[in-house]
Amino acid sequence: MARLAALGVLLVGFLFMAVALKGDWFTLPTGWEMRDGELQATTRDTPVTKYFKLGLLVSLFIWFLVGVTVFIRRDWRQLLGWSFLWSMAILPLIWWYPQWVTVQDAETSGDAAWLQQQHDNLTWLGGDVFRAHSERYNEIQLGVNMQDPPIYLAAFSTPMDSLTSLGIEEIPEVIWWFGLNPAFSQFVGRGWFMAWMGAAAIGMGAFGLLKGLPDKGRRKLLKNASFVLAASSAILVISALFPVLRASSHLRSAKDAALGGRYQVCLDHLASADRWMPALRYDTTLILQRGRIETLLGQSDPCALIYQIWKLENEGYGARAKELLADLDRRREELPREWQRELARTWMRVSIDDFNSGRLPQAYGQFERICHEEPVAIQARFHHQLCCLQTGDIEGNRLRQAEIEQLYGPYLRKDKRGVLATSWLILAQGEWNAGNALAAAEARRQSKGL
Repeated sequence: MARLAALGVLLVGFLFMAVALKGDWFTLPTGWEMRDGELQATTRDTPVTKYFKLGLLVSLFIWFLVGVTVFIRRDWRQLLGWSFLWSMAILPLIWWYPQWVTVQDAETSGDAAWLQQQHDNLTWLGGDVFRAHSERYNEIQLGVNMQDPPIYLAAFSTPMDSLTSLGIEEIPEVIWWFGLNPAFSQFVGRGWFMAWMGAAAIGMGAFGLLKGLPDKGRRKLLKNASFVLAASSAILVISALFPVLRASSHLRSAKDAALGGRYQVCLDHLASADRWMPALRYDTTLILQRGRIETLLGQSDPCALIYQIWKLENEGYGARAKELLADLDRRREELPREWQRELARTWMRVSIDDFNSGRLPQAYGQFERICHEEPVAIQARFHHQLCCLQTGDIEGNRLRQAEIEQLYGPYLRKDKRGVLATSWLILAQGEWNAGNALAAAEARRQSKGL
């Protein structure tokens, strides 16, 4: 019975591997498209997935070649022992995937982090999502202001400290440097889970089928497997920490150069840190730092303008900040993706300030432009839906509700239901105001999850 169970686990492992090679390892929302007259969400996998799948295919091919050789000899124990060692070798390397997505792919990591931050902003930063966004239309109650998104966006804390100075409190930072941040956990696909679960199942199944080996034989196999697992894990840890250490060294050198007045040297070190950890390119702290240095050098590059806009916002010169923002927005198509995202986030803060200050037409137009330029700006769509309710734009209300629902499809978090329910509630109120009683009742039913 035990061997039958082990055989079942082994077969399930290979089934998981097949699913892993076919399925997505990362499902990032990118927008939507019309399919059969209905709005459907579009997603994309990260480009590095194909390389990991190729590596998995190569390792399976090597396993197959060795298996054929052993099959000719009819030495089943050797085949099972080889399968066990093979699983121990590839299992740690599969866990290298999160770092390649989060740290090395700046575009995917940036969009995922921004989507995660927008969701957090809607669900917890603004308090109760129902009160903060749905009760404003009720004239007999006090309206609750929209909540500004956090100024800073990053995949992880900047590695400014050396590893020897890290303590227990910094362990979460190390985990994030390995790629396991909330944004990765939010959008990771079933394919990645199936890959490492499949490798683990193959190893357990193969070892279970070797139960008839003498004790010394199993003990020797375990020792060899431990050595293989340790070697593979060491390769993972060294390869994952090396870019972190190099980026950390360049960031500390950039800090020393800035304090010493060697501003161009500082910019060179920041660029080198970006090359080692590309996700630092969209770290708002470093964008503003780079803009500060460029301002001191008398440059008028986009980073310097982003820094000046941020400084004007902080000092209360909102009108002047908006002028500079509009000037920079005209060059939007020339900017890298990380700066385009930062522009959209800045426009979000400006638009929310306009709405909270009673400048509804300006907020309406600005939210609409953000929605047009940024297909993944889910918070802008939520706020624009509220503006549509206030202005009586029922078509816009319906469109934003549909887009929000589709964008939230790939989200794994269960608390997305609160945002979706509130979006339906806003649509229900809009339908009621437009005199569509049946549509309002249906939207209200949807908001309750019935």
